[in-house]
Amino acid sequence: MDLSNFPMDVQTCYLIYESFNYNNQEVRMRWNTINPNPVYTVSEILLPDFILINITSTLRIEKYPAGMWDELHVNLTFERRCIWYFMQAYVPTYLTIFIR
Repeated sequence: MDLSNFPMDVQTCYLIYESFNYNNQEVRMRWNTINPNPVYTVSEILLPDFILINITSTLRIEKYPAGMWDELHVNLTFERRCIWYFMQAYVPTYLTIFIR
């Protein structure tokens, strides 16, 4: 995680799905080609401190000594709600300092 722009940062979560035991000669992994977006949310995801801004999915074929493996990659990109941090951390801190 890169927190250099905290609390106005964007974070990406990387997920990789692959078979642990079977190469692509035995198990083929593919995204559903009927839907142009194979990864989607059924309803809007509500998180107190993040907004889900993008979901990307890719298929990669990786070479290992035992053969070729299919990997399904999903990248979830989140934008931090900076107002939440200002209201929960900065404002109470400054009010505490000014009251003294």
